[in-house]
Amino acid sequence: MFKDQVGNADLDRFDKTIGTLSTFEDIHYPDKIFDEGALLTVDITKDRRAMQSGGGAAAASTPRYELCLEEIDELVAAIFRYAKINPSAFFGWLEPAAREFMHRENKSFPE
Repeated sequence: MFKDQVGNADLDRFDKTIGTLSTFEDIHYPDKIFDEGALLTVDITKDRRAMQSGGGAAAASTPRYELCLEEIDELVAAIFRYAKINPSAFFGWLEPAAREFMHRENKSFPE
């Protein structure tokens, strides 16, 4: 595992994020969504976590998949840092509009 190779306890803080990403493996192929349904939440920042609505009994039994892009950006930034990869070189191919969008409100990859 990357975390074991790096040998830095700082990476332990990403265990929850990696666990959350792992749940998306369940819906890699849509059959499970067709059979069980899905409640998907994607938040841009931790400050703007989506409000969870009740949804009734049906929602209580529906699998939930939640994602926070800021947490994923923090994970990717740490991978770049510990693997000694220059993010500017990696993202340099992006069109200006895409680069601007990626950097907007992004604490992990500011301009």
